[in-house]
Amino acid sequence: MLIADGFASGRGWQTAYAIQRWTVALVNEGLSFVQLRDHSVTAIKFEKIVRRLVEEMRAVRADVVITLNSRMDLAESLNCGVHVGEHSDYALRAAFQSGKVIESSVQPIGYSAHTLEDVRYVATHAFTFATFSPIFSTASHPNVDALGLEALANACKAVPQLPVFALGGINGKLAKKCVDAGAHGVAVVSDLLAASDPEGALLAYRNMGLL
Repeated sequence: MLIADGFASGRGWQTAYAIQRWTVALVNEGLSFVQLRDHSVTAIKFEKIVRRLVEEMRAVRADVVITLNSRMDLAESLNCGVHVGEHSDYALRAAFQSGKVIESSVQPIGYSAHTLEDVRYVATHAFTFATFSPIFSTASHPNVDALGLEALANACKAVPQLPVFALGGINGKLAKKCVDAGAHGVAVVSDLLAASDPEGALLAYRNMGLL
């Protein structure tokens, strides 16, 4: 899974336009799962860019799986999935936290887990997968301690029926260690967004059958 962070506002030295073009290029090279995430733009701008970007990605790969951070309404209208995390709208988080199952055609539905308790929570509510982070140290969250591979393995063993995606400091070499620890897949930001070419960026993941 590519987390296309900053796709509408930019990220570090990358412009929003560059991230959008790079995301489409990665999908064209075989990337199968994209999460569109941007906490720095208005809902109107988020929606405008998402609608265009989803159309472009599906034009090059019709079966690409796309999830949108927090926007259940937009996900429904575009036949996308949704991802729930700490930045999500309170009403959306509360609907799950209260134990209510949202009757919706939106799939898949992901949740940002950071503890073993989080993962167990995800497995007993209306979610279809979890990201578990940070597995390794990451520059985007320098003050957050890495959970490590043992914690990842314990989380995967605790909920074997739940697909868990390892997130945080993942690259092509470390991805295999995460899969060996029991992860269903990996979620990647910098290793894909900052790569020099889309085909080369995906090579290690393709060789592991993660696309």
